[in-house]
Amino acid sequence: MNCLTQSNLNLIIQKSISIFIILAIVFSCDLAPQAEATPRTVSKTRTSKRVVRSRRSVKRSQRKTARRRHTTRRHKRVAARRSYKNSGYRRSGTRRSTTVRHTPYYPRRRITSSGSGFINNTILEVGGHLFSPIQGKVNTGMHFGVGSRLGPVAGVIEAQLTQGQSGAELRDLNAQLRIYLPISSNVELFPMASIGHSYHGSQDGSSHLDLGIGAQLKLTSNLAIGGRYGARVIAEENNGLPTNGHDLLAQVSVKF
Repeated sequence: MNCLTQSNLNLIIQKSISIFIILAIVFSCDLAPQAEATPRTVSKTRTSKRVVRSRRSVKRSQRKTARRRHTTRRHKRVAARRSYKNSGYRRSGTRRSTTVRHTPYYPRRRITSSGSGFINNTILEVGGHLFSPIQGKVNTGMHFGVGSRLGPVAGVIEAQLTQGQSGAELRDLNAQLRIYLPISSNVELFPMASIGHSYHGSQDGSSHLDLGIGAQLKLTSNLAIGGRYGARVIAEENNGLPTNGHDLLAQVSVKF
């Protein structure tokens, strides 16, 4: 019994040792793949986390881009509405109708009495003169004139007064036609022709035709000083005597 028991024990021990060795081998084989699988799982987890993060960042950037686009479109719509309200375009209920409102530009111009574009001005003149007839008499006096100037052409009514025995007497009454020719920005020449009537004291007057030329210097746009010379080329005789003479005048001209 003891022998059998000892042999059985030895068999049992050997079997248990062999089973233990087999289990150890199997267990070691099972642990190796697990050890190798663990880093792979960790790397896969990290990669998946990175992928999720990148997807989230992409979504965030897409959301930001969409918000920017929406904001830009909204700003454009607001600007378009404002420009539409400020413009002259109007919209009807059923259809769109475009009405362009514009105001033509005209520079400020002074109103003239002529369609030629010349400015119509009133002229007022006053001055003194020496009247020297051929008969040898020299008379001093003054003259007053008023007229209208349209561009370079002017018409003036002038009265010449001289010193007589009873004071100032009307010597000549003339209607003048002048043409102003600019020499520079401040100097003008004006040839002139005048017809009128001469008076000699209590005697009846006589008609005459004078030709002359004058010059004036512009002090301002409305004030000028100058002088002129006139010669009586045609005149009626008075008591059988010629009434031809010469005029040398200084004057101040005001234009308004």
